[in-house]
Amino acid sequence: MFPRVNYRPPEALPPHQRDFPPRRPSKEMQRDGSGQLVLMVALYLVALCIGLAALVRLTPGTEPNVVTAEIMAGR
Repeated sequence: MFPRVNYRPPEALPPHQRDFPPRRPSKEMQRDGSGQLVLMVALYLVALCIGLAALVRLTPGTEPNVVTAEIMAGR
């Protein structure tokens, strides 16, 4: 029904077809970049909170405007 797939272990493949990581990566390779990712996410969240706080602080408050109320009441 289906054609049979001939599996060869990676060591038996020609060198130009060995474009995959080794079977057992070292412990250093497993940890590589995860600490940097956590640091980047943490810095992003801190910057986001600081930006939101600055946006709230710098926007003018909602004070009642008498002129706008009189214009709206006159319509």
